Amino acid sequence: MRARLKRPWAVCRFTTQVPRRADDFGYQYDQADRVTQETSTLGPTRNYGYDKAGEVTSDGSNNWTYDLTGNRTNTGYQTGAANQLVTDGTYNYTFDNEGNE
Repeated sequence: MRARLKRPWAVCRFTTQVPRRADDFGYQYDQADRVTQETSTLGPTRNYGYDKAGEVTSDGSNNWTYDLTGNRTNTGYQTGAANQLVTDGTYNYTFDNEGNE
């Protein structure tokens, strides 16, 4: 007859709490279906601006500019061969021969 191993048993109680909503966002759109305003219960409200090509140019606290091919030209942004982003001033990007990052 085999000896039975004694196994310690513990009673555990797991409780879950419903997470509180951290923030709620609301959006307004223009006729081209672009976001023009973002509101947040925690703030701030952001108003977005666009150029004639449809590229976002501002969000109320940041501004962006573009060259004729649609690449950002702000400080730190560099475009390399094949019209691909090389760096945005924070991160560097590399691509394979098929253009995949």
